[in-house]
This record gives sequence, structure tokens and C-alpha cells, in this order.
Amino acid sequence: MPAPQAGSRRARATPAARAAAVVGCGTALGLVVLSARSGGGYFPVEYLSIGVAALVAGAVLLLVTEATRGTASARCAVAVGGLLAYAGWIGLSGGWSPAPDVAAAGFQRNLAYAAVLILGVLTAGRGRGATGLVLTVWVALAGISVAGAASRLLPALELAPLRDSVLADGRLSWPLTYWNAQGLAAAMAVPLALGIAADRRAHVALRATAAGTVPLVATALALSLSRGSVLALAVGLAVFVLCSARPLRSVAVVAATTLPTAVAVALCIAEPAAVEPLGRALDLRTVGPRLFGAAVALGVVAAALAVVGLRAARTVEDTRRRRRLAGAGPGSAAVAGVIVVAVAVLALAAARYDDRIAEGTVGVRSFVDARSSEFTAARPNTALGVERLGTVRGSRADAYRVAIDEFQSAPILGAGTGTYPQLWLRERRGPETIRNAHSLPLETAGETGLVGLALLLAFFGTVVRGVVVVRRRPGAVPRARAAGAAGALAAFAASCCIDWTWQMGTLTAAAMLLAATFLRSERRTAETPVPRSVEHSA
Repeated sequence: MPAPQAGSRRARATPAARAAAVVGCGTALGLVVLSARSGGGYFPVEYLSIGVAALVAGAVLLLVTEATRGTASARCAVAVGGLLAYAGWIGLSGGWSPAPDVAAAGFQRNLAYAAVLILGVLTAGRGRGATGLVLTVWVALAGISVAGAASRLLPALELAPLRDSVLADGRLSWPLTYWNAQGLAAAMAVPLALGIAADRRAHVALRATAAGTVPLVATALALSLSRGSVLALAVGLAVFVLCSARPLRSVAVVAATTLPTAVAVALCIAEPAAVEPLGRALDLRTVGPRLFGAAVALGVVAAALAVVGLRAARTVEDTRRRRRLAGAGPGSAAVAGVIVVAVAVLALAAARYDDRIAEGTVGVRSFVDARSSEFTAARPNTALGVERLGTVRGSRADAYRVAIDEFQSAPILGAGTGTYPQLWLRERRGPETIRNAHSLPLETAGETGLVGLALLLAFFGTVVRGVVVVRRRPGAVPRARAAGAAGALAAFAASCCIDWTWQMGTLTAAAMLLAATFLRSERRTAETPVPRSVEHSA
């Protein structure tokens, strides 16, 4: 496709488009922050309020401006339709479920999520609104994480009740009221911050601010002592780098923030008053402000290193581009020769130290076998404080087993929404009482069968397709920020596979807003018409 004519300028957004972006992003910020402040969006009043507010804001956007119309893509239709159908199927499953009230609640919850997704699609437009949504969700999740860290490390502020901030098994749970959800908020905020920090088009102050929040947000994750959130963060970072159009820039930003972040986390978990259940407010009043100040100072270091790292990465890219244009045949041959020599040296070393390598392999295998046995033992996790991060013990394996048995009993239609708690009480191997399978796909398969699972996967698969499309060519959001959004969504999806995160309305609403940025058909919408001469040349 030919490029636009020389000298053509990108059309400016209309006042209506700007208003739509402000209304949509403002509503999105309010939905995430206010629901976080009132229980994390778990209870009916909270998630129904999220859905009603999203519907009202979406209606306002449709009535006030034409800028958001006519921009939906096939991906958008499949994603929204799949989520609505998923909600409807959950409601229908109440017809053969012994707990129809639970099915009705599930229907309402997922209908509210669909309303948030529609609001995100309307807000995203073809450019300005989508970029604003990514920034809005990052601000909301980073704010939730920083507020949580402050509630623990700055007890004099009295942000949270004493039990939540100090005694709750040493695990940070405020304001979302669930430590794994609190940790996931931080795990989603980190890739978003790195995506903004790697966006060369963003103002340097914004890039530095985004990178500077990473140590403090990671400290909040560490205070939650959430093993699942650590895994979700690892998945999110991997997807962030893989989805980056300029991987070198992403790696440079990640590398620049890693050391300050690691120091901040190490300082935090080394203080028993911050992470142990026996911590006392008196100890935190002395230790907490010092840890909070250290995280902020290390954030300044991370910000400076990220700015310098991005500039260095761009310099390296420019140098490579010039060499590629000039031709580098001998250099490529030299690199190939070095690689061959290195492989030969490694092969000889492996042959020489074969016995040691074999011993190491056995050691790794023993470690994996021990952790696997620990995970499948279905014993309660009694570890406290930082010790929790070093064990995989718990009831997850038993919860998954019961969900799989439920699916096998009714694979097509499912046993009905709300049946899992009753089945768990009959089939469990330990004393723990749980209400969810701690895995969205397994619980969906068990309670709503292959039909419900297919509808859920239609939504997630469409979003993944949108991520792939944006990775190949520019979309509504700058590629670096789109990679950060993809990383945050990957962290959310990973958490949904090992926990009941989907029921935390705050986090699911944030994920829906990010997903909406990958469901647009074009890059331009909220802009004035482009001249015909430019349209034909493009």
C-alpha cells in the first residue's frame, strides 16, 4: 500500500472525539478505583454498580457524539457476542442446577463485564480513546498498588483497618480485600508501566514516571506474598517482550528497572515487621517509612536508568540499520564463525564434565519431583511470611481434581452453575472449605460443559487474535503500550487459570478495558475526515 503523500499531516481529533475520550476514560477510571475501594468488585452490589455505570456511560457516548460509531470490527462482534452468550449460558444452566440463585448471580456478573467491554470499545475509537484507556488502567492499577503499600508501610496514615494492614497473616490485602487480587493488580500494572516507559513517542516525563513506579508497585506485590501473582508477573513480562515490535527497547527498559526493583523487594521482605504475621504497628511506624522511602528513591533510579536505556537501545537500532543498509557480509560471516567456535567449545566442555552435568540434571529432576509431590499432596499450606513463597503446598491440586471429575460427569452441558461447592464437600481430601475451583477454565468446563467453555474461549481467543494483529501492524495504540497491555492481559489470564480472579470485578473490569483496545478495526476514528487525495494515495 503506497504511503500517504509527502507533506500530508495526520488529521486532528474533533472536539466530539476528545469529549468521548474524556468521558469514557473518566468513567473507566472511576469504575476501577471506586470498585477497588469497596471490596474489589466481588459482591453483587459492587459488580452490578460497575455494569450499570458502564451502560450509562456507553449510552451517553452513543447519544452525544457520532465519533464512536461505525468503528466495530468482526473481532469486536465475536468478543462481545461471545461474552454475552457466555453470560446467557450461565443463566440458562440454572435450569438444571441445584443452586439457581448462584447461576443468576453469575449471569448478572458476566453481563456487567460485557457492559464494561462495550464501554471500552466505544471509548477506544480508532486512536485517541484507546491510548487513553491504556494510560487510565495503568494509573488505576498502579494507584491501587501504591495505596496498598502505603497502608502497610505508612501506618500513621491509617488508610486501612489495623487487621488488614498488619495482622492478616502478614499478607497485604487492602484495598481489594483479597491478597492474591492485590498482588495481581501489581502484576498487571508492571507490564503497563514498562510499555509506557518503552514508548519513544511518549513525553520523557511520562516515561520516567511510569518506570519510576515499578519498584514501589513490585514492593506491593511482595507484601501480598502471592505466589500466583509472581507467576502471573513472569508470564506478563514474557508476553510484553514477545509482543514488542522493538524487543531491544523492551528488554532495555526491563533491564534498567530490574536491579532497583530487586533491591526494593529484597529490603522489604528482609524486614519481619513488614511481612510476618507477628508484626506490630509500633515496629512498622519505625521500619515502614524507611522502606517506603527506599522504594521511592529506587524508583527515581529506575526512572533515570530506563530513560538512558531506551536512548541507548535506539542508538543501537540506528547503528544496526545503517550497517544493514551499507551491507555487512564479512561481519555476518565473522559472527557465524564465532557462533560455530562457541558451540564447539561448549560441546567439548560438556564432554569433559559429563558426570557433573549428569549429577546436576538428577538434582534438577529431584527438585521438580519433590515440588510436584508437594503440590499434589493436597495439604493445607501452613507456612507464614516469606516462607510461603518457597512452597507449592495447598489445596489447588485437589480443587482441580474435583472440577475435572465434575466435567467428566456432564461434559456437554455441565452440572450447572453453583454445583461445585457441594461436590467439593463430598469429594475433598482435606479439611479446607472452598467455594470455587480456583481455575476459571476448569470451573467453567465442570459447571457449564463444553458449550460454556467454548463461549469463554471465543472471547479470549478473539482478544489474542487482536494482540497478534497489532503485533504485526500498527493499531489504535502505540506498539510499545500495546505490548504492555498484552502483558497485563496475559498476567490476568494466567491468574484466572489458577485462582478465582474472574470474580474480582475490579481486576476483570480493568482487563475488559484493555481487551477493548485490541478489538478495533482501524487506527483512525475519532478524527476529522482525511482529504480524498490522501485517501487515494494511502
